[in-house]
Amino acid sequence: MLYLAIDPGSHMMRYIDCAKFEDAIQEAGLERNSVDHGAFADHLGVVVSEFGMFADPNQQSYFCVFNRLYAGNALVYAFDDTGGTVDIWKLDISPIWLHGRAEVEALIRQGLVNRPELKVNDRPVWRWPDPSPFETLPDKDPS
Repeated sequence: MLYLAIDPGSHMMRYIDCAKFEDAIQEAGLERNSVDHGAFADHLGVVVSEFGMFADPNQQSYFCVFNRLYAGNALVYAFDDTGGTVDIWKLDISPIWLHGRAEVEALIRQGLVNRPELKVNDRPVWRWPDPSPFETLPDKDPS
């Protein structure tokens, strides 16, 4: 299956071919047990680090696509109308590469990036770059 891996630290996108979805996640530089899934675009999903947005913003690399900010590496995949994963087609995207809080804040002020936030029952409980709204983040699995 063909996927798109995005690495903002090296300003690179590359297509990867993996038989299993879990292998693609690992090949994209993500930890399989610490990921979050979201919508990227129509019939496109994205996998990112579950707590990437809560990392120190001055030590994190980001990218922006469609006015949305993503923290750290990502895996983009395609799915069909039934929700089954299919080979990704050639995407015509040009991410904006960002490193650190100052660069992100500058694009937010210009209206080029939407400030990420977490809502519960339509009430914001967290806004980037505030500290994590969770009391503690889970420890990383040593294996």
